[in-house]
Amino acid sequence: MVKEYNEITVRVTEPYGLLAPRLIALGYTQVRSARLLDRYYLPEHYDTALPTQDVLNQAVLIREIGSPAGTRVKLSRKYKEVAANGDILRQSNIDVEVGKASGDDAARIESAAAFLEAIGYRWVFDIEDDLTVYEKDGLGICVQQVSGGRYLFIEIEENDRYQGIPLLIRKLDETGIAYDRSSYFCKKAQIIYDEKYR
Repeated sequence: MVKEYNEITVRVTEPYGLLAPRLIALGYTQVRSARLLDRYYLPEHYDTALPTQDVLNQAVLIREIGSPAGTRVKLSRKYKEVAANGDILRQSNIDVEVGKASGDDAARIESAAAFLEAIGYRWVFDIEDDLTVYEKDGLGICVQQVSGGRYLFIEIEENDRYQGIPLLIRKLDETGIAYDRSSYFCKKAQIIYDEKYR
């Protein structure tokens, strides 16, 4: 099933260690944490001259989600429609679980990779993401340490109660967390792809 949603993702400009105490003092509760490893695959002969987001819209990911409850492996396809100024107008994704949650993680990852390679995709890069989600009144704030803490982001997704980018920005501003206001639509995959290939 395709999931359509919108979200804001901002680059945080204060130390990671200040975020949890601030959110907890504001009444947020830590609800989950996980480690994501996204392996990006692109068609063998993709057009390198395309803008980065057009390239990434062709990607299929092998997503490994590690949490205290166990590890899940999924194939994921994401799509982002981006305005000329870089704002995300619309995005969607579709996920397919790979094997059973109790199965051998390495074998499931190898099987997913072999499948992608068999249909003409090749590995291009990985993104490691340690995330912690805090929640208050139905609003989730996801703190993400990307690439071993090299980047620090906050992501907030719309839901039935909190809809519209202006409301998400207002809720973020209410936390007092310092962040780069030049973009509310940071694209982690684009940053990593551009570092490696542009």
